[in-house]
Amino acid sequence: MKTLMSQTKIKRLENKKRKLSAYLDLVERNKEDQIKNWPKVFLSSTGEHSNLSLNADKRVPLHMSDVQSFLLYSLIHKESPRIPKWVKMVHTRKFSHIITTIIEGVSLSDFAMENKSSEKKAAAKNGMTDEFKNLPNDDHSHANKRKDSSDAESSCSDEVLEGRGSQPKWLAEALPRTSSLMHAKLELMAPSRYNLGPFEELLSLPSTVKLKYKMKTDFKDLKEAEENNEIYQSSEPLFSVADNEQVFEKNSGKVSQSFPADEFDRRSLLLSVHDMIKYNFPLPAPDCPGYEDPKFIFTQDKYNEVEEFSPMFAVDCEMCLTDAQELELTRISVVNEERKLIYHTLVKPENTIINYLTQYSGITESILDDVTTTLQDVHRDLRELLPPDAILVGHSLHSDLRAMKMMHPYVIDSSLVYNLSNVRNQRSSLKLLAKLFLGEDIQNNECGHDPIEDASASLKLIQLKLKNDIKFGDVILDGDIPNSDDEVSLDEIPEYKEETEAQDKAPRRYITSLFQSADSLDMAMLTTPTCMESYDKILSFIEEKISYKEVLPDNKQLSVRVSQICKQKKLTYVHMKMDTRLDKCNTPESRQHQFTKLDKQLLRIYESAAAKALIIYIFTGSSLSVPSDQRCNGLFMYAIKALPCKR
Repeated sequence: MKTLMSQTKIKRLENKKRKLSAYLDLVERNKEDQIKNWPKVFLSSTGEHSNLSLNADKRVPLHMSDVQSFLLYSLIHKESPRIPKWVKMVHTRKFSHIITTIIEGVSLSDFAMENKSSEKKAAAKNGMTDEFKNLPNDDHSHANKRKDSSDAESSCSDEVLEGRGSQPKWLAEALPRTSSLMHAKLELMAPSRYNLGPFEELLSLPSTVKLKYKMKTDFKDLKEAEENNEIYQSSEPLFSVADNEQVFEKNSGKVSQSFPADEFDRRSLLLSVHDMIKYNFPLPAPDCPGYEDPKFIFTQDKYNEVEEFSPMFAVDCEMCLTDAQELELTRISVVNEERKLIYHTLVKPENTIINYLTQYSGITESILDDVTTTLQDVHRDLRELLPPDAILVGHSLHSDLRAMKMMHPYVIDSSLVYNLSNVRNQRSSLKLLAKLFLGEDIQNNECGHDPIEDASASLKLIQLKLKNDIKFGDVILDGDIPNSDDEVSLDEIPEYKEETEAQDKAPRRYITSLFQSADSLDMAMLTTPTCMESYDKILSFIEEKISYKEVLPDNKQLSVRVSQICKQKKLTYVHMKMDTRLDKCNTPESRQHQFTKLDKQLLRIYESAAAKALIIYIFTGSSLSVPSDQRCNGLFMYAIKALPCKR
């Protein structure tokens, strides 16, 4: 009897074990399925270069445009006009909601005040001498990203805590709870370093990208042109292209001879329509310079399809600032493919000059005294001079064409086909490129730039690239770069032609574009009174896109309110400010007290989020109120709430 009972118990136990095992297998499978369908973000090799776990001299900062592409893709997924290259994102539609918090005015140097003196010393090297402080220039601001950003942030200890997700010790000490929850901590280029406010670049989806999607029906070959990087396949809707025989009959004798020195098709260097819009070239398209402006004209009435050996002409202009608050043309030089000067003239601007910018332009009042040539004369001359398939070459050529008030479909820009920074939007100066690749020392004349010299240098750079391969001089493509670290300091000199670039970025373009891209989403905006002042001029353009807006007295109440409503909104956009409070801290203890409060506020926001929520914290770096030669980078952190797997 006992034996029978024992066997019965054993069978029962075995049945229970089988059921338990089956249940555990089911749980494990469900867990695996859950993990597979969970939204995930993985840093690419490019993103890893920004990781704060690296030493400062090894890091390459992200830019706010990188953060923007990350946010856009998280919100509208494959419909996003910008795909982030520094991360791989999976199952973004599974994000339960997104919280984006801007913490204005906190830089890397703020985390290590005991080394403030070394930070100031390093910041002095970051590329802004006194005479250039007020010249907003993308080329200048970005080109030295590896050198100046690492030096300026060197005050922060590079000691890494392996037990905290390989994060720097200074970050773990300042924001212990928040930083331990973040999946990535990356260095971010401060927008103030190129004279932009904390939110402008983040919320400004350039009309160039927006236009690409908006005008797909108008640009039948735009997709193919972008894939092949050949503008001629997509230029027809913008520029009138005539029959080949008709054009060449009209311009007999202007057909280019072959140049066998080319190792690859020069058309592969042409900017696509998308690129031309992106870099603000004059184009007959909405939101582009010259659109519906009667002062802008085409270089030809009709163009021919560009050929493999269509002739190149290098153009360089000098400008002066007029009372119209524009840089107007005062001198122009054109060099042909044999590097012979074929056109050179001084030009009398239409408006009164208020700044000759002699140290750059070389123009003085006396030089222009007897000049009678007008911009219209230049237009006539160039239309007669250039063949219908001419390729214009230049450095930051968009600035020259805008001063010329002319539109042209076929352009090659030496500032874009060469890249030393590993970030496509960061351009190097002509002076640096000429030194590194040509062994020429240009722009040394105290009387200003020589447009003939600059045009020739730009042409030589393009010809040199054509003698090598498409990768030559482009680190993004793993191309060859001369090993000459000492000369990088040359790139600290900005191009004066970009002086009025920031003036063209009207506030209306900033926020409207991004919110229109995601206007079907339920969004909330929460901020403090001080921060809201920055949005006053553009609020009327974005209010209809925001279902909920609230201004809270301080950061604490802001974080509390975010915790109450964030689960109800697809996107919660938060803007708080810290720089004023940090400025009042005279001791490391008082500064740490502010960080402790901030840590608590950010933790409150994180803990209030639902599972699968994407939490983004953007520390914008030094604010615009900080002297330009002391501005330091910020940091960017993100996490996915309750991610059920190790990353």
